[in-house]
Amino acid sequence: MLVRIVMGMLVIGLLSTPVFAAEAIKIGSMNALSGPFGVLGVDQSKATKLAIDHINKDGGILGRKVEILIRDDETSPATAARVGRKLILEDKVNFIVGVNGSPAAMSVAELASRFKIPFLSSGGAMVEAMTGKDCNRYTFRINHLGAQFYRADAAYVASNFPDVKTIAGINPDYSFGREMWEGFLGN
Repeated sequence: MLVRIVMGMLVIGLLSTPVFAAEAIKIGSMNALSGPFGVLGVDQSKATKLAIDHINKDGGILGRKVEILIRDDETSPATAARVGRKLILEDKVNFIVGVNGSPAAMSVAELASRFKIPFLSSGGAMVEAMTGKDCNRYTFRINHLGAQFYRADAAYVASNFPDVKTIAGINPDYSFGREMWEGFLGN
């Protein structure tokens, strides 16, 4: 599924911008390769590389080879912004994919808008603002919102445990955890 989404994004971008047929398509892949989400980012990077190898083996995209530049976003907004800026300005990537964590992804979404480069958030950023109030035409997300995640849990609890009167939530204290809890409460 991710391969189809990435390929679709690449084709749309290639058809809407002037390119030279001989040039490779460069994708900046940002994931947490260190820190608490490092285990996720390492696997995400391996999957991305595997997908790109498969695409290139099948002739690339529109006959063009695809290059992947894998970088560590450290799940940090400041690092993600610095790494994203370098990928755009120095490495001249055509697209950015990945980014772990909502705060880091929001910083890359802002870069995508400023530099008019497609960003496919595939690294677990679930903050509503990314595709809500701070939405821009260059940012796309393939996962659900944090609030949606807990709405289903709330419905399950309400239908299966009607006598429960008090529920406590233990969530991370940033946008993801707060939006999940608000979703559970129905806000």
